[in-house]
Order: sequence, then structure tokens, then C-alpha cells
Amino acid sequence: MFTLDYRSRKPLYDQLCQSIERMAACGVLEPGSRLPSVRMLAEELAINPNTVQKAYRMLEHSGVIETVPGKGSFLCAGDRAKQLQKNRSRQALRAGIQAALDVGMTPAEIRQEGEADLQEKGAKRL
Repeated sequence: MFTLDYRSRKPLYDQLCQSIERMAACGVLEPGSRLPSVRMLAEELAINPNTVQKAYRMLEHSGVIETVPGKGSFLCAGDRAKQLQKNRSRQALRAGIQAALDVGMTPAEIRQEGEADLQEKGAKRL
């Protein structure tokens, strides 16, 4: 269900947070759906339960999930996960544009590359 890259330098709890956010933003996880228990998910992913607990705490703090004592953790209603994913995408896009400018690409070249990528992905022209 959730995917982690055990070779990545990125902490597992952060990967788990992003995986849950991505699944919620894409609609794979429905608002109000119950997440696996900390122990069950830790077993499934073969990671320490404290890692899962930290990810759940971070998701709760950011408003993506809510924990009901004695019942479990549930995906919150609303589109908080989608907002977080969009913000992350904007940051990555800005970093990519800055990197392109740093190596001497012109704004016109950057736009042209962006348009070509969007067409390749089947998106509408800007």
C-alpha cells in the first residue's frame, strides 16, 4: 500500500508522510478512511513502530489525519493533503527554474521546455 525507498537518504518517516499525503491527494485514500494501526503498518513495512508513530504525528500536526484515542487514525475531510502536495510541487518548480537560470537558460528557453514537457504529458497549453 505505502512505498518506501530503504536506500534513500530521506528519513523513512518523511517518506511515509509523503506517501500518505500523495495517496490522499490523488483520491486513493478517501476522507474519513481509517489508516492501519501503527503496529500493523510497522510490521507491513518492516520498520520500527516509532517511525510510523512519528509520521502519524507529523501528519496530524499538518492537518492531514486525526487520531481518535482507542479508535485509530483517520484521514481528515477536506483537501489539506492536496494543498501540501501542490505547495511541494511549486517549491520544486521554483527550484528547477532557478537551476535553469543559474546555468544560463533564458526565460524563453525555460518556457519552451516547460511547454514541451506539458504537451508530452498531455496537459493543456498555458
